Amino acid sequence: MSTVVEHGRTFAHVLAQLRTSRNLSQAKLARLCGVDHSYISRLEHGLRHPSVDFLCRLADVLELSETERTALFTAAGVVAPGVVLDELAAIERTLASALARIDALRGIVARRGRGQS
Repeated sequence: MSTVVEHGRTFAHVLAQLRTSRNLSQAKLARLCGVDHSYISRLEHGLRHPSVDFLCRLADVLELSETERTALFTAAGVVAPGVVLDELAAIERTLASALARIDALRGIVARRGRGQS
């Protein structure tokens, strides 16, 4: 199940929307996350801000899709781990390509140094 989360919503709103879409009370979500129900209430009222570890726990407990996870992390002002991994993979590909070009250029320079074209 995937919930459509509108962009630009506050973390409090996104959390409440995701929780209610799964028919969970604040108390039930709190139990599943191992926290007091008042903490979930404070999060949903914008009185507290979650740690990255707690965001990961919420995402796991709520069984969020990648889109929902990204929306939750973004609303909390945190880059979702999957986004970071995607960006790192893109950087790795770029670096691998650059290193391959450098190796090719070294080979050309070495051949020219030996009088070969």
